Parts: sequence; structure tokens; C-alpha cells
Amino acid sequence: EKGAVAVGSRDQIRFGTDGVRGIANDTLLPEDVLRLGYAYGRYLAAQGDRRPLVIGRDPRLSSTMFCSAFKAGVCSAGIDVLDSGVLSSPALAYLAGHLEVCAGAMISASHNPAHHNGVKLFDCHGQKLAAAAELEIEELANSPDRSPRVDATEVGCVGHLSDPLSHYLDHLRASVSGVSLAGLKVVFDSANGAASGYGAQLIRELGASVIHCNHEPNGININTRCGATYPQGIRGAVLTNAADIGICVDGDADRVALVDEHGTVLDGDHIKWVWASHEHARGRLRNPTVVGTVMSNLGLEIALKQIGCGLVRTLVGDRYVYERMIEMGALVGGEPSGHIIFSDYARTGDGLLSALQILRVMHETGAKLSRLAGTMRKTPQVLRSVPFDTGTEWRTPAIVRAIADWEDRLGETGRIVVRESGTEPLLRVMCECTDPATADRVVEDLLGLFAKHPGAISAAQKARE
Repeated sequence: EKGAVAVGSRDQIRFGTDGVRGIANDTLLPEDVLRLGYAYGRYLAAQGDRRPLVIGRDPRLSSTMFCSAFKAGVCSAGIDVLDSGVLSSPALAYLAGHLEVCAGAMISASHNPAHHNGVKLFDCHGQKLAAAAELEIEELANSPDRSPRVDATEVGCVGHLSDPLSHYLDHLRASVSGVSLAGLKVVFDSANGAASGYGAQLIRELGASVIHCNHEPNGININTRCGATYPQGIRGAVLTNAADIGICVDGDADRVALVDEHGTVLDGDHIKWVWASHEHARGRLRNPTVVGTVMSNLGLEIALKQIGCGLVRTLVGDRYVYERMIEMGALVGGEPSGHIIFSDYARTGDGLLSALQILRVMHETGAKLSRLAGTMRKTPQVLRSVPFDTGTEWRTPAIVRAIADWEDRLGETGRIVVRESGTEPLLRVMCECTDPATADRVVEDLLGLFAKHPGAISAAQKARE
């Protein structure tokens, strides 16, 4: 898995697990995004597809700046651009797959803080780009451009989509056709992000009573102690209002976390379990396989096995999840972080779609969310991170030996995963074990070794960032 932090014009642009990201106006500069837009435009032109590209953005302060830069780069390559304004990443992906366009681009850093930003690229099917395509675009962006530019009479122009959300929202309604949410009380947390203007309203239209939280984006409050990265923030609202469910999307609404009626936070593994077990019990799970990642909990695997379903793991990243889902004919897959894909409806993670699917299960069963999720018992898992220079080789002999020693001691009672973050300059260390104290000790031991590694970012440097 590659690192994801884009280094600015002083260095090279590099794709990670979910596009190109960096600190706005620092490690990711407008000229970098201009260069990336021009590279993607050249790539598309070389494919012979001269249809326009559709672009969207989240509401963070730097998104208009980067959107303008990317549009200029694409137009410089001779490709027209359709600007859809502020909307979610899954909405943009839907537009890319259903409009007469050659591709899509989303300006967003997803769940990252407001001072981060980035670019996600989609093909004409609304799917994340394949690794080979990203490598080709990287090469175009990072190599001197010696090819002649298009003539001034052939540059692209920018148009604007009117009512870009209508078709996407119709699509979401169709995914729960015939379902009434009357009688359900929902707390909806928009993370002050892209779905602030329509997520809660859609659920309200379907009949639920909705308490809306964190829906006033000001450019700098996106993901700040709210949304899918901070679901505990709405526990009080769920309990005080005696709500049936709390729904938390992130800044670009491609991931979701849930809170049950007792205030318990539920992650992507719970969501996959609730949906897959429900569909399997009704004979609607065409292939009894769920796709997860290396971070998916062992408890999910055990619970699925008990009902005759399997769990297949991939690298972290919904692109890898979707590729494996297509290979296996799986209907659901995703990450514990809340990127969930339902292959009948989407090719990327969609937080709002995922929430609607769980609301449908609650409607069809009449069961409380705690009961639906509680039939899976998660194995204790400890996950911590250390600031780390992305791309630095961390597999020193001492670290490899320490991991191997711990794995021998854990045997079949646990497992260890160490990986570079796909979205931040962090190294993530996870231990899953039937004994929580042992898992904690493993992670602390390994973090101590990583903190001494030359690639570890000092506390002073981290504070400056």
C-alpha cells in the first residue's frame, strides 16, 4: 500500500489509497493541483475521450482554490469541465458514472482536518482509478512536459451543472424503494461537510423524525470533533432524544459510523454484519461472501462463518475492496472506518447509502439496532499511530524480529497489522487479541520501537504542522 500524502511542487505528486492529499498551501500547493489537473487532462485526451470532466468539492476553505486550479489544468489539456459545486464524493462518483462525461474529480480530504485537502479521481464509470492509471498520471505530472500544448482555440471551457444532486438523490430513494421510516427517530451528524444541505432532509422525506447536528459548514469546522471520526459526539443527543439511531458521516460523506439507541458506537464491521446477516437470512445474499480489509475484526469473520458466510480481506482502500467484490460477485464490502460499498448500487463507499440500508433493515425486522449489531461479538482490537515520514522503509531487522516474536507468542489467539496510513503521515499499528491487555502491550512495545526509527516525525515537527 502506498502512502497518500502529496508532497508539494518542491517534490513529486504521489497517489495514496484515496487520491492525492496534503496540507493546503503547504505540502499541497495550488500549482501542484494545477499540474495534476493538466496531467489528468492529458491522460484523458490520450484515451481519445473528449467529453467533459465533472468536478465537485467539499466546503472546506481551500476547496474553491484547488477546484479552480484543477479546472485550469484540465482545460489547458483541451478538456471541458462541468462544475457541480459542493456535494459529497459518492454523489460526484454517481455523476461521473451516469452523465455523458469522460471522468470525475473531487476536491476533498474526506475525513481529514480542515487544513488538509486533496483530489480524488474517478473514471467514466464512477469508479476510483486503477493503480496502473494512477502511475501513468503520476509520471505525466512529475515529468517535464515537452509536448506541445493545445492551441488557444482548442482549450477547454468551464460550465456549471444545474441541480446536480437531483439524480443522485433519486438513486438513493430507489435503493430503499417502498420503505417508510415513519416512527423512527434519527440523529444525523453531517460533520459540517458536503452532505450538510441534503442528508438529513432525505431521511426526513422518507418519514423519520430527524435531529440534525453539525450542519453549518464555515470552511474551517469540517470534521472538527464531529462526524464519522468522532461519533461519540452525538451520544448525548441520541440518549437525550431517545433516538433509535445516530448517523455520522464524514466531511465528504463517503464513510459512516452509527450509534445505537443505548449510545454504543458501531463501525463499518458492524454495518457489514447487520446487512449481510439480514440479507443471508432472507436468501437474498447471492454470494455468501463479505469483503473486508486487513483491518476487519476477527469477530466479524467468526460471526459470518457461523451463518455460512465467508470473509475475504484486501488491502486498505475502498478501491481494493470493490475490485475484490467484482471478482467474487460479493454484494457488500468495506472497511471498519465506515467506507461501505453495496455493489448493486455503487462502486465506491457512500455513507448516506449505507445508513439508508441499515434503516431499511431496521424497518424490515422491526428490531432495535443494538439487537441487530449485538449478534456479532468483536475481538478486542488496539489500534494506535505514530507520526511517520510517509514512504520511509520501516521494516528494520529489529522491528521485523519484534513483530515475528510477538506473532509467535500470540499464535492463533491474535494477529498484528502494521501499515502506512493511506491518508496521513502516520504509521498505524494494530493488534487484535482475545486478551485486551496483551494487545495493548504488543502495540505499546512496537510503538516504542517505531518512535526510535529515523522515519518517525518528532513531536516538535508535528506541533509545527
